[in-house]
Amino acid sequence: MALLQNIKVRLTAAILFMAYACTYGCYATGVIRFDRIIAASICGDSISQNAMLDSLRPAVDAMARIGILENDDLDGLKKYAEGRAFRFFAPDIDARLDYDKFAARIDSTIHAVTSLLPEISVPKHVYGIITPYNQSVMNVDSVMLIGLNHYLGADYDAYSYFEPYLRRQKDSRKAAYHIAESLVQQRYPYLADSTATALNYMIHDGAVTAALMAAVPEASLADAGGWTPEELLWLEQHESELWEAMKAKKMLQTSDPKTLSQLFAPSPGTLIFENHAPGRTGRYIGYRMVRSYLDSDPSADISDLLTPTGYMDDASEISGCYHPASM
Repeated sequence: MALLQNIKVRLTAAILFMAYACTYGCYATGVIRFDRIIAASICGDSISQNAMLDSLRPAVDAMARIGILENDDLDGLKKYAEGRAFRFFAPDIDARLDYDKFAARIDSTIHAVTSLLPEISVPKHVYGIITPYNQSVMNVDSVMLIGLNHYLGADYDAYSYFEPYLRRQKDSRKAAYHIAESLVQQRYPYLADSTATALNYMIHDGAVTAALMAAVPEASLADAGGWTPEELLWLEQHESELWEAMKAKKMLQTSDPKTLSQLFAPSPGTLIFENHAPGRTGRYIGYRMVRSYLDSDPSADISDLLTPTGYMDDASEISGCYHPASM
């Protein structure tokens, strides 16, 4: 009898999983609306609840592992569904997010990234969730968790306390860039040692940006770098000036964490320059440097620059191809 009950639960799980997945966006990578499945099933009978838990097991395990769920069982899911973040964001996700379009763009981006950089594996499971964390994309082994509540539009009232440069990242278009970058950084993390400098970081960050530009559908450099179109135009107009300032102030050779943060971390401005350049100036110069190197050597590959051999050992060769005054 127990065996029959177990079989019934698992069959119900399979049917429930396929029904919800295809109803709320079933794509090649299987972008599943975890939040909707929870909302629709958490108050059901014990068979449907256990079926739901079984069908969502990869997400449940991943979310429990990083602390979004208190427990990896039905009690943990019930507490999650009753939590403040879930109750606050769930209605607005349905109202503000074009999920089918959102999921299709994610699907295209994931496959483009893994085609561009074959050493990156396609996530086995991709879920749209509601997260209480500031991080919008989380990779837990072969599971990708995407915080849908982070992509409800820069004009969403709940984001009003963020500074403008952070609110810009809350547009649904930005999710593809964040997902692509999370996959690239997971497979090709920046591995610094005591000799690493801003130039090494610049090349790695520039190669990451080049990968985003190649993988995200209809990519924009402004979006890839986190700038407004006006800020990108300013960077383009002052590129040579910025490069000369970096060399004159010996920024390229520095390993100072504060300087690195000012050059590369998201911020409203790079204040180490007298004329207050936009934030992430180091990313812009790094991208332009990498782009110059790739254009000068058709045999070079982005993946080469994402490894220590590229951004550490070949740094002088790569930077030697960059001459912004003549570009």
